[in-house]
Order: sequence, then structure tokens, then C-alpha cells
Amino acid sequence: MNASKDPDPAPSPDVPPAADARAAAPAAAPAAPTPESELAAAKATVAALEDRIRRQQAEFVNETRRIQKQADERVKFAVQPVLSDLLGVVDALHGAIDGLKDSEHERRVAEGLKLVEKELLEALARHGVGRIDAIGKPFDPTFHEAILEMEGPGAPGSVLQVTRPGFLLHGRLLRAAHVIVNKAKPASASSPAKE
Repeated sequence: MNASKDPDPAPSPDVPPAADARAAAPAAAPAAPTPESELAAAKATVAALEDRIRRQQAEFVNETRRIQKQADERVKFAVQPVLSDLLGVVDALHGAIDGLKDSEHERRVAEGLKLVEKELLEALARHGVGRIDAIGKPFDPTFHEAILEMEGPGAPGSVLQVTRPGFLLHGRLLRAAHVIVNKAKPASASSPAKE
């Protein structure tokens, strides 16, 4: 009797073939950290912390500089109200000098007052006050206040005359100069009117 053999036995229906392979292999455990990898991680952490400290130190230095600059500016400009009041005295003194030029006696008094005015302006200059040089310069609303516009020699828009001098305190405007500005000449008619 010939018994027939199955050439290929059928896989069991309960377990798929891939599951068989997984069940046979043991589960892979996570790799234990090596001393080299722990050292590299520690070095990276130290480098990050050192970088953070350097940044915080730089921020501290910058903040210290900013605070010092603000304090210096407060000190530098603390005298501004007093100097603004003194500018009225300078104006009055200059006006008195200009008014004293008729007689010989008045001219002598004017010369003495000019010396006092010069001394006062030098004292103000030692404290950072400087007069704005405006005549002949282009009109600049930052430093000039136009009180009149008229035709005159020079470029249109330039300052013809200063009626009240302006002053700066350490480069910052203390008082604007009152000026007369050169007006542009009107364009002349190109052709006479036809009859």
C-alpha cells in the first residue's frame, strides 16, 4: 500500500508565519549607555551652560553700560533749566550793547559790556553751551525758527539774519535761533502781455 504524503504541510491557521519569527527571537533590550556617550553628553551640557553664562555676562555688561550712560546724561543735562534762564540775561546784555552806540561815553560802556558778554559766553561754553551758527546756512527747522521770509542775497532758503541767537547744550538743542529766511525770487514773466 502506498501511503500518500503531503509534500508541504499547511501552516497552522492560528499563528501567522511572521509572528512565529518574532516569538522565537528574544526582545531587543535598549543599549546601555557607554561611558563615552555619557562623557559626550556631559560635555555638551557643560558647553551649553558655559554659553548661557557668557550670554548672561554680556547682557549684564551691556545693561551696566546703558545705566551708566543714562546717569551721565542726567548729570550732563541737569543744568539745562538754569542755562535756559541765563540765555535771557545774555539776550538783554546783547541788546543793551547794541543800544549804546550814539555818544563816545555810550561806546565806552558798550565796549565794557561786550567784555562782560564775552566772559559770560565763555563761562557757558565751559559747561557745554554753544551758540548756533546760522547766518548763510540753509534753514533747518531742527535748529532754526523762521520769524520772517524776505528776498535778499544768497541762496533761497538760507538764513539772512538772526534776530535771537540759538544755543546747544552738549550738541542738544537748548533754544532754537529766531531767523529771517531768504525767500526765493518770483519767476519773472517770460513774455509781455499781448494787446
